[in-house]
Amino acid sequence: MVRWKRAGFLLMLDIVFANLAFIGAMLIRFESVSIQQWQFYISAFVPYTVIRLLSNYFFGIYRRAWRYASIDEVLAIVGAVSVGSIFSVMLCLFWYGALPPRSIVVLDWFLNIALLGGSRFAWRVIAPHTSGLAHAQQKRA
Repeated sequence: MVRWKRAGFLLMLDIVFANLAFIGAMLIRFESVSIQQWQFYISAFVPYTVIRLLSNYFFGIYRRAWRYASIDEVLAIVGAVSVGSIFSVMLCLFWYGALPPRSIVVLDWFLNIALLGGSRFAWRVIAPHTSGLAHAQQKRA
């Protein structure tokens, strides 16, 4: 049961972070977001999020033990974000008939890796301190 709660929490976190990365990429690239860009984001919000979540799922992002994260997990994150970015570009091309600016794609890719990886590796740093082991080791003297 705890595993499902954790997976649900990570899923919600990924939804927020994926969209923050997309909005952040637009803000970094354009320094502000116009009405047209907001309309594009709103129309692409659901398919973009679904692509990101499916990519994460197929790369096993939700099945990993992040307490013991290592290079294999980094490669899974980079792979999931890269495949998600490729499919997001394909979505723009086929659905909207235009490619997004390359700078948006690169910034979105980088921000997704930073947010997804940062959230997972933060778990590795925090988990030992919340499990009670750190406190138990402090009592030994």
